Formats: sequence, C-alpha cells, structure tokens
Amino acid sequence: MDTRAKTDECLILRGRDYKETDRLLIVFSRRYGKFSCLARGVRRSNSRLKASTQLFSYSRLTFTDSKGLALVTQGEAIEPRAELRGDLTKIACASYIGELLDGVLPEGKPQENIFVLAGAALTLLCSDAEPFLLLSCFELRLLAALGYRLSFDSCAACGRSLQGGEFYLSPERGGVICAGCRERLPGAPAGGLPPTLSAGACRLLSGLLQWELRRVFNLKVSPAMRQEADAALAYYLEYYLGRPAAKARENLSVYYRP
Repeated sequence: MDTRAKTDECLILRGRDYKETDRLLIVFSRRYGKFSCLARGVRRSNSRLKASTQLFSYSRLTFTDSKGLALVTQGEAIEPRAELRGDLTKIACASYIGELLDGVLPEGKPQENIFVLAGAALTLLCSDAEPFLLLSCFELRLLAALGYRLSFDSCAACGRSLQGGEFYLSPERGGVICAGCRERLPGAPAGGLPPTLSAGACRLLSGLLQWELRRVFNLKVSPAMRQEADAALAYYLEYYLGRPAAKARENLSVYYRP
C-alpha cells in the first residue's frame, strides 16, 4: 500500500509497545484495508497522537511512508471508546474483534462493508448490549461479508422448512440439513457427526444475521440456547476461516464465556 501523505478513517485493532516510546499498530482503514503502522513517541505523556492511537478507537489518521512502513504523523480521535478499555469483559470482546479481523483479513485490501460492521459492533459494545449476542451478530455478518452467508431457514439439501426437531450443521452446504438428508448423504466428517441445532437455535441465528443490530438489546436467550448457538458458530468459523478464527475464540474464552 502506498501511504504517502494519506488520511483516512481507521479502527485501531491491535497494538504493542516498540522500543522506548513507540507503538506498532494494526489498523483497519476504510479506504486502504488492514495494515501495520508505527506511531513514534506515542507513549510519551505529551504525545499529540496518544488519544487517536488508543486501542479500539475510531480515528482519522494521516500516514506517510518510511522505508516501506507506514508512519502515523497526525491523528484525531472521532470515537475514543474509553469504555472498551476500562471493563474486563469489554476489553476481551473488543480484543476478540480485533484479533479475528487481523487474523482473517488480507493486508491492504479495502473492505468498507466489514469496516462499517466492525465499527458498529465496537460502538454497541460500549453500551449495555449483551456481548454474546453482539459478537454472534458480528461473526455471522463477517462470514457473510467474506462470501460465506449461512442460511438457517430451511434444510440446505432438501429445502424442508425448519419447524421442529434437530438439524445438523453443514458448512459445506452453507447452513444446516435435516436428519433425513444427513442419513442419505455419504460419509460423516472426520471426528464424527457435526454439532446439531434445534429449530429454536436456528431461528435465533437466522434473526441475528438479519435483524437490525440494536435489536440485540431486547433479546433474552436461555443458557442452553446460548451454548448451542455458540458451539455452532465456533464450528462454522473454524471451517471457513481456519486456525486464526479458532485461536481468536480460544483467547476470548480465557476471559469471557457466554
């Protein structure tokens, strides 16, 4: 990516200290995609870049190029999102969003729809939204934006409406299949049969994929259905996005469990 004197809106996904006063950042830019950059002197108490380079913030940053590395030269914090850095659950959930995006997005490829999705998820995470439901919305919609939109409204093999009973996860078919189709389809995957979903959990996941994000404020979901939906999402994410997604979820589970 050519970053000579370019300014754009960015989400600060991840960061780590570098040398005595610098920080290396992974940012997700609206126009330029995900990339690494260096914020020099930002750990000094009087740095003008401190507010705009805080983890999870939504900022307008200006970059120049120095030997192939983008340098942050100016910054303005649009949404500082301090709430995400003062609560352990919010820190864990916001870090998961950042780690997942860093792990699965290619370097330097603009993906504005995912940028908007991630920004909305981080903003809502600052509020009283239920973290499990919000993260589930984010995961389903991220998969859809990457080309893996799942369907939970009918059997992906025969088209039967999902009215009752249990249904098998079938990521290779883009959703779930009924028990009858599972018996007719050849061979179980390595490790045995995939997890199952009840019709109620299918309806929940279908809604989380389609409803307005703010609707998650009003949902009440039983612990059993949470576990069911969470196991399904973990299965889909690892199938489609591989080890980076599985590792991000493992790290999240250390600090937060639905």
